[in-house]
Amino acid sequence: MKNRKCHVPIVPAPHVKDAIAVLEPLRNITLPDGDNAGEPLNSPSVYDGLSREDQEKVDDAEEVVSTYLRQAGDRGDEPNKRAITQLKKKGYETFLQVDQYDPDRLVGRVSIGDNALDVSDPPPPNYD
Repeated sequence: MKNRKCHVPIVPAPHVKDAIAVLEPLRNITLPDGDNAGEPLNSPSVYDGLSREDQEKVDDAEEVVSTYLRQAGDRGDEPNKRAITQLKKKGYETFLQVDQYDPDRLVGRVSIGDNALDVSDPPPPNYD
């Protein structure tokens, strides 16, 4: 019997061009009416008021950019400093860092013009 290796397709990590391609469409999204100034597009108070098309843009951006900004570390994901620098050089104010109260959680944000995208890990279930 031959020793067979499992062939799992490897998805290449996103590149800065991939991140920009999903961030740029967010620039022209208009915030829904309400008290949501300064809230990221993927916060519930904003996201729920967006059109389905705009929600899909936000979903795509959140997935690609969150992946792009992280790299494997000794204790799980950690900020990819090179990726953060690349987005900053392209004009996107970006930060991703370890949460001061939970060292296993990353918190961050990317600004796209007047809009922003939260790229934080989800809070733990008992987070207040």
